[in-house]
Amino acid sequence: MNKKEINFKQKIEPLIENYSCIQLFSNDAAFYYILRKKSCTKFYFVWSASSLKKQKEFISELTSAQIIIANGPKDYWDIPLSEKIYLVNDFIKKRYSKIDTINFWDIYIKD
Repeated sequence: MNKKEINFKQKIEPLIENYSCIQLFSNDAAFYYILRKKSCTKFYFVWSASSLKKQKEFISELTSAQIIIANGPKDYWDIPLSEKIYLVNDFIKKRYSKIDTINFWDIYIKD
């Protein structure tokens, strides 16, 4: 892990300690392991949810997610997730509030 990821881990851990799961909207799938939290949906690697059908499934499973970690430097490996998985991105923007940004990652809490 690089210094920014270590710093992120130290700052996010107190915020997520009371959650049984977290949801990533980021290409940082290793965070589940690093933070010792399971994914709230079957979409632990969200890049794979790019078809409209998969995006709709992802949205239907997001009802259990109370906290979402989004963005990050790895989101630009390909088309940004906000464009590639635009239905999910729009859903998150409407139903969740951004409470913090730690380095490159945005933290959203369900409204």
